[in-house]
Amino acid sequence: MPFFVWRTAYSVGSEAIDNQHKQLFELAELLRCALQSEDVESVVEDALLALQSYAREHFRDEEILFQNCDSALLAQHRQAHRQLAAEIEEMVVDRAVGYVDLQNKLVDWVNRRLLQHILVEDTKAWAARQI
Repeated sequence: MPFFVWRTAYSVGSEAIDNQHKQLFELAELLRCALQSEDVESVVEDALLALQSYAREHFRDEEILFQNCDSALLAQHRQAHRQLAAEIEEMVVDRAVGYVDLQNKLVDWVNRRLLQHILVEDTKAWAARQI
């Protein structure tokens, strides 16, 4: 059974953003499964890089959307995205140097950082847009 599951309760009210958030959850789950099964190194590496790449794409798309909607919280939101991206980068570095507890770090990041970002900051930024 999947550990990271997207729930409609996480919705910010934008189908496009919600679909991208769902994809982030799916990529995090793919990485968690690869780490848990101690899969071939290349599978773990590919899963981690896919999460990193898609997160960057999502952050860019979300910022463009909020900019186009003239969200009052865009600058603050960009900074939050930079921090989240840096945390993923830290996981990439951790993996490269052989950090052994990456699965727990991923679980903590998704539950404590990504989900809270979605529920609090994304929801506020979406609500603060000028329609």
